Amino acid sequence: MSKDVKVVVDATKQALKDVLPYHPFLIKPNHIELGELFDVAVHTPQEAIPYGKQLIDKGAEHVIVSMGNKGNLLFKNDHVYYANIPEGKLKNSVGAGDSVVAGFIASYVQQGESVEAFRYGATTGSASAYSEGFCTIPFIEQLITQVHIKTV
Repeated sequence: MSKDVKVVVDATKQALKDVLPYHPFLIKPNHIELGELFDVAVHTPQEAIPYGKQLIDKGAEHVIVSMGNKGNLLFKNDHVYYANIPEGKLKNSVGAGDSVVAGFIASYVQQGESVEAFRYGATTGSASAYSEGFCTIPFIEQLITQVHIKTV
């Protein structure tokens, strides 16, 4: 009996590799963690693309690679999407990646569409990094107008 449970994993190294055969709905390594998975250094979105695609091939349904001030990538099926970072001043990057995941999930649950959920997640990550404490919905709504998704 299928319950259509969607599994989201934000882990590192072996734990992330071990979950791939179970086809998680979303995994979210940052660019450093992505590089560690494949024993390479990943500095640019372009360098991340072949490795993100491999994670899809190994079983993940969606892969978001956060790259700090260089933006975010979403891998879905055979598609790769890039989200830029809106303008703002970094105040605290702790938890920004978690905010990307939370924003993606919140939007996906409401709308059921992963590319727009990616846009919202990328925005919430930035809003978190640009906030002293937790980001707010009005701040997210202000920043989202600056976040654009393009196919890579």
